[in-house]
Amino acid sequence: MKKKTLALYVRGPGEYADFLTTAKLLVDDYRIVIINETSAEKHGYGYLKKEAEALGCKCYDLSHKMNTARRINILGILLKSSIITIPMLSYIVASNLVRLRFDKIRTPNYIFHPFIIKSLLKKILSKESPNALLINNVNGGTLGELAIRCARELNIKSILIPYTFISPIAPARILAERLKITGYKLYIVQKYFPEWLYLYDGSYILRRPLFYVMTLKFLKSSPPKPWVQDSSSADVMIVESKFMETHYRGLGITHRNMEIIGKPNYDYLYSLYENKETLTHHLYKELKFEQKKPFILLAIPPRFVGFKEKEGQASEFSNYDEIITFLLDKISHLRKFNILICLHPRERSNIKDQVFRKDTLPSHMKYSTRDTAELMSVSQLYIMAGSSTALWALALKLPVIDYDVYGFQFGFFKENPDVIQVSQKQEFQELLKCLDEDKNFIKNKRETLHKKKSYYGLLDGQSANRLKYIIKKQ
Repeated sequence: MKKKTLALYVRGPGEYADFLTTAKLLVDDYRIVIINETSAEKHGYGYLKKEAEALGCKCYDLSHKMNTARRINILGILLKSSIITIPMLSYIVASNLVRLRFDKIRTPNYIFHPFIIKSLLKKILSKESPNALLINNVNGGTLGELAIRCARELNIKSILIPYTFISPIAPARILAERLKITGYKLYIVQKYFPEWLYLYDGSYILRRPLFYVMTLKFLKSSPPKPWVQDSSSADVMIVESKFMETHYRGLGITHRNMEIIGKPNYDYLYSLYENKETLTHHLYKELKFEQKKPFILLAIPPRFVGFKEKEGQASEFSNYDEIITFLLDKISHLRKFNILICLHPRERSNIKDQVFRKDTLPSHMKYSTRDTAELMSVSQLYIMAGSSTALWALALKLPVIDYDVYGFQFGFFKENPDVIQVSQKQEFQELLKCLDEDKNFIKNKRETLHKKKSYYGLLDGQSANRLKYIIKKQ
C-alpha cells in the first residue's frame, strides 16, 4: 500500500532538528518530504539533512535553487508585479548612486526572495502532492505564512506545530536600532501596514524592512500579527499544553482550531523518562561519575547574534568567553551533585573545544554529547539562559533556573513561579548557595510541579497518534 505524503517546511537548524524528531515518529506511516527555506550545508547544519536522508526523507533546500530560479523567473516577476518591483528597483539604483541608507537594501536578491520562494515552493508542493503541510515557525521574520498560503492555493491543509515561543519584546530589543522608523516612512506604515509596527522604548520599530513588508502584503502572505510568534492562518494549530494555550490566547491568537494534543517530540521525552533508570546507570559508567550523586544539567547558552560584546547591553559580561568561564566556575562549587554540561540544541557539537578550550573541568563536571532531552530526563534541575527548552524540563517536572546572562530581559517566563529567574551575578551565586545548603530545595520544587500534572505538557507517549488522527481528518 502506497504511503501518504507529508511535507515539513523548515527554516534554520532549530526548526530542522525539531521536525527531524517528528519525522522519526511519523516515517513508518508517511512518506516525509522536508522543504528547507535556507541551505543546511551553507549554514552549518548539513548533518541534520544527512540524518533526515538516512531516515528516508526526501529533502529540498530552496536556496540551492535560488540562483537558477532568479535568472529564469526575473522577467516573469517583473511583468506580474511591476507595481511593486519598479519602485523598488528605482530606489536601488538611486540609493547606490547617492549612497543613501534606507532599510539597508542593496540588491534585487532581497526584494525578489519571497517571489522566488513562492514559485519554487508551489512547484515542489505540486510535484509531491502532500496530504498536509506541517510547519513549526511563523512570525514576521520568516516566510512561514507564505508557505501556508502556497499550500492553501493548492488545496493542501496546513498544520502549525510551534517549536519555540518568544514574547514580542524579544525581537523588538534586537531590532530597536536597526529598524527604527520615523518621518514619512512611519506615516506610510501607520496608514497601510500598522500591524508591522511595535512601540518600544518610545520609538516605533518595523518588524522587517519596509520594501520586504510591501512584498509580503502584495503576495497576501503577511502574518496576521507579525510581532507575535506563531500568529498564522494555518488550518490547525497544535498546542502541547494548557500553559501554552493560555500563553497564545494572552498574545491575542484566537485560532479557531487550536488543539491541545501534546507534541510529537514529547513522545520522545516520555520514552526517555520511562527508561531513565537505565540511562542513569549508563551515564555514571560512561562519564565516570561518583555513584548516587544526583544530576544537575547546565545548558551552555548559544552565542547570541544580538549580543553587543563591546557595549554589553544590560549584561554584566563583556564577551561570550567571560559568560562561560563564570558559569563553569560558580557551578563547580556544587560538589554534592554531578554536573552534566551540554550545548544548547541549536549549537553544533563541533564547537565544544572552542567553548571549553580554556577550562579544565573537575571530576564532578562532565561535558556530554548526548541529546539535551536525554540528559534532562535523568536530571534533578535544569539551568539555562532564556531558552524554550525549559518547556521540556517543565513537562518532565524538572525545576528550571533561567539565568539572563545577556541582559536582554526577554521575559520568556515572566512572573512564572515554576521558573527561577535571575539576571545578576550576585543573584545567581546566592541561588547556587541555597541549592548547596538546602537539601529540600529541589525536592519542594519538584513536588509543586508534580501537583500540576499535565499543565506544562501532555507526556503520555500518545501525542504522535493524536497528530496522525488530526492529519487523517484534513
